[in-house]
Amino acid sequence: MKKLLVIILPFLFVVGCGVDNSPTSENPTSSTHASNEAVKVEQDSEKVSQFLSEEQNENTNEEVSNTGSLNDKTIMTKEESLKKLDDTEESVTELKEIAENGNQSEMNKAQDEIYQIWDKAMNEVYSELESQLSKEEMDVLRVEQRKWIEERDIAAENASDEYMGGSLAPFVYSKSLAEWTKERSYTLVNNYMN
Repeated sequence: MKKLLVIILPFLFVVGCGVDNSPTSENPTSSTHASNEAVKVEQDSEKVSQFLSEEQNENTNEEVSNTGSLNDKTIMTKEESLKKLDDTEESVTELKEIAENGNQSEMNKAQDEIYQIWDKAMNEVYSELESQLSKEEMDVLRVEQRKWIEERDIAAENASDEYMGGSLAPFVYSKSLAEWTKERSYTLVNNYMN
């Protein structure tokens, strides 16, 4: 029992002698200190909000300077679009090297990636044309594009049929899609873009 009292008494002494920092009428400095801390926290919060607001404004200003305005899209010229397609061709150089010299799995994957890159490029050109062409011109192009997609897909299937069931079939299929899509990207720019 004595041991228990020896352990509990110092604990009770420490707890009983603890400092009460809560604001009361008897301790006006604690109240002032608490209100000063609240003001400081509020000021810090305002600084953070202001900083975040400035960052957001800078990002918005960058978007505006890159596009002219948030709602306006910069129209690309035919020359700019052709340059972008040439850059796309250059960007697939390493993939072409793998497609020519890798093992069959690597070749298939590289060739599919080449197709995906050209498909993205063609879709960007098509999107650009949507902003440049009249509704009537776009309606005609849309019908033509659907017909072209069917022809491309049939050509790719026919090319890969020779290797049906073989590991080379996916490579030949993707290669055909990539070649047709690359050619179509240039055709869209040259024939339709201002």
